Amino acid sequence: MRGEKHLRKPGRPRAIPEEYEPVVVEMYDQGDGYRAIARRLRGPEYGLNPDFTSVRRILNRGAG
Repeated sequence: MRGEKHLRKPGRPRAIPEEYEPVVVEMYDQGDGYRAIARRLRGPEYGLNPDFTSVRRILNRGAG
């Protein structure tokens, strides 16, 4: 297993793609909460449809 690249299993696509994770962390560092970040990601600039729990999951995964 060591040295092998971990690939995601097929299934439900992520609500927030990996390329947006730094954006989420930056918004959180600027003082936005989980719900405010989710609301901004639903706007026309990003066009995503995440729930605030998806935002929380990304931030908790990065902290651990």
